[in-house]
Amino acid sequence: LGESFDGMSSQRSRDVTVRQLWERVAPGGILVISEPGTPKGSLIVRRARHLVLEVARREMEQSARRLQAEPDGADVQAYVVAPCQHDKACPVKDEHREDGFSTWCHFPQRALRSSYYREIKQSAKPYQDEKFSYVVLRKMTRAQARQEAELATKRAAGRRQTPNATANDNADNDEHDDDDEHEEAFHAHVARESSEDWSRVIRHPHKRKGHVVVELCTSRGELERATIAKSHGQGDWAIGADGYKFARKLRWGDLWPYANKTTIAPGDQKHFMLEAAAFEEKYLADLRASDDPSASLPRDADAIADDDVPDDSTFFAMLDELDAAVSNTSK
Repeated sequence: LGESFDGMSSQRSRDVTVRQLWERVAPGGILVISEPGTPKGSLIVRRARHLVLEVARREMEQSARRLQAEPDGADVQAYVVAPCQHDKACPVKDEHREDGFSTWCHFPQRALRSSYYREIKQSAKPYQDEKFSYVVLRKMTRAQARQEAELATKRAAGRRQTPNATANDNADNDEHDDDDEHEEAFHAHVARESSEDWSRVIRHPHKRKGHVVVELCTSRGELERATIAKSHGQGDWAIGADGYKFARKLRWGDLWPYANKTTIAPGDQKHFMLEAAAFEEKYLADLRASDDPSASLPRDADAIADDDVPDDSTFFAMLDELDAAVSNTSK
């Protein structure tokens, strides 16, 4: 469903529509919701995501009560395929604005302009970048999807290892193309199987000399800003040289498959400043309480002797002497 909820009159009508759409999704089927990439559109998509997961969770609990069994979150018949790599609450919040993190989830997509549209816009540019917010939900447990991905990987591995038999001796090129297709399919299935542990790039990466800074939504349901440096491709760090090359090619909306060495989470900067202030206060308190007279600090401004503070004439005289010394040195 694309860009339909914003025009609805009330939030209740949006919620009812989402529930009706989800009820019509067959087991194993997928529901895709897309809205304009604005704060309001992102909020609509986030609420729809939460509503579907909450409905599926309640259905799981009701089923467990009928069977007199203990509810298990792994039995929820719904999970988020994209953009989230988790089913937890959305970590993108307005309160993270002070830390410089994203305050709504959206992604860009380059679209071609028609000649009529270019004429209306009075622009010769053949394309434009559209922003959108979206969520893809599947009616299946995440564990079942993982098993499905593992089975698909095993099948792809079998097709990759089995040589193609052909009756035509002149079909070597076709056979080679089939082998390439099997190889690509195998790697695609391997990536799909392991992608649940990857992170999503939720803002345009900042590519600097020798490092790349990316903002990620992790599979743990947390935001973090990671710095991928060229030096991380060397030594014992797991990213390797290929990992840094991959980071240089990252785009907004891509998945990041590597672990991160240098990260900052929302609130880390404020926490660091509070820790630094507490350390400084404790250090000064310990210094004042010290028995060593040379380490003691004055408790207030009145403890400073008047002789230690030069008057204005003395101060300017010191500046004149310094200027004269600098001039003699330059000569």
